[in-house]
Amino acid sequence: MDYRKIVTDLLISTNRLGIENLIEYLDNNGFYSSPSSCKRHGNYKGGLVIHSRFVYEILNKLNITFKRNIEQDSVIISALCHDICKLNFYIEKEKWYKDDKNKWQSKPGFEIEEIEPMGHGTKSVIILKDFITLKPFETYSILYHMGIPENFEQKLWFNTALKKYPDILLLHMADFMSTALYEATL
Repeated sequence: MDYRKIVTDLLISTNRLGIENLIEYLDNNGFYSSPSSCKRHGNYKGGLVIHSRFVYEILNKLNITFKRNIEQDSVIISALCHDICKLNFYIEKEKWYKDDKNKWQSKPGFEIEEIEPMGHGTKSVIILKDFITLKPFETYSILYHMGIPENFEQKLWFNTALKKYPDILLLHMADFMSTALYEATL
């Protein structure tokens, strides 16, 4: 499957000013070869683009099913780019584990190389704003796609954003459904 063509065609369809520069950024920074995590879903080369595509498909279906009327360009940008901060975020590292005979074995794996100490929703919004103008739905759904924050002050912000833009919860649902249902079977 040509994930680059699928993602590029979807992003171009948004007709956003600066989208070509965003596409070039994805191309030059490993979007199509990066893992989506180092321990869980998509912890292999190319896992990020597969995860992002699943999130797009699910968010699109949720939008239609629940008749939410989120604009298609917002569905595309929010879903495909919610984890853009994971580019240049993982380094390849050999992982060691004990096999069923209690012998140490190695396999390729990934480890986080943290450059900017902030939440990945925040980092993704900052990166995207270097290329395109984000609509409020896109900003808040990406900021809070991990769900309810644990920090008390951030919970207040989340609740305020949710009251103003209730549909932002759909990106969290799509992200969770992708990791727990679709990608768990890969």
